[in-house]
Amino acid sequence: MNRKIINLFKSTALMSVILLFTSCSKNDSDPCANSTLAVTAVAEEYTIKATATGGVEPYEYSIDGTTFQTSDTFTDVESGDYTLTVRDANTCTSTTSVTEADLNSLLDERDGQRYKIVKIGNQIWLGENFNFDTNTTTTTSSWCYNDESTNCDTYGKLYTWEAASQMAPEGWKLPSSSDWYDLINEVGGYDVAHTELMEGDFELLRAGRTNMDGFSYVDEYGWYWTSNAHPYETNWYGFIQFAINSTNQGSTDGSNALSVRLIKIQNN
Repeated sequence: MNRKIINLFKSTALMSVILLFTSCSKNDSDPCANSTLAVTAVAEEYTIKATATGGVEPYEYSIDGTTFQTSDTFTDVESGDYTLTVRDANTCTSTTSVTEADLNSLLDERDGQRYKIVKIGNQIWLGENFNFDTNTTTTTSSWCYNDESTNCDTYGKLYTWEAASQMAPEGWKLPSSSDWYDLINEVGGYDVAHTELMEGDFELLRAGRTNMDGFSYVDEYGWYWTSNAHPYETNWYGFIQFAINSTNQGSTDGSNALSVRLIKIQNN
């Protein structure tokens, strides 16, 4: 065979080996090329909880793409949309999105309902009336206004005090009179609370009530239970009343059915 052709074959073969070696070396030097690192997140109650899989531990996490932490949980997160990033020991990264709607919410795992939540001052409240069904086959302790289910979608349920005091999901509670007073003072006091809480993120509703006389006063009055018992009357409990032009407090028989807003239990 012609020596020039033989030398050409040798050069081509050598070049192929060099290219192959270079390609393999490049892939081997990039540990993220075939990384299986992935991350998911659960967001609610101003908290983001990440779960990372694959890659090489230990993991680090960030919600701003710059500052990383070893904890997989972010608490007291400001309202907004976020991109959660996980970084492994090889500095490989993976991301997932966190929405403001999920972050600003409470998921009641008992029935799958998700409620908007809102921060006002140092408190965290439901931003809508509670709508958990407390009724059983033998007892009725909550109602939709006028017994129409569509009213529950708008106004939430109306509860007896006993039902209201026992139904909060873990980490939440029926607010005390003091909790309500702090909220009212935070938005400017009794003279303006009925307006400020209705027009703001709290989205106050005047959902009416039900008692022995039936349903009454929807869109005129909103009565909200407190956790406080009347100091002298048996089976009477406190409420906060919001009317079109006023905010007041009082107490009534616990068998009447009023609205409920829950407040998050704060760890001092």
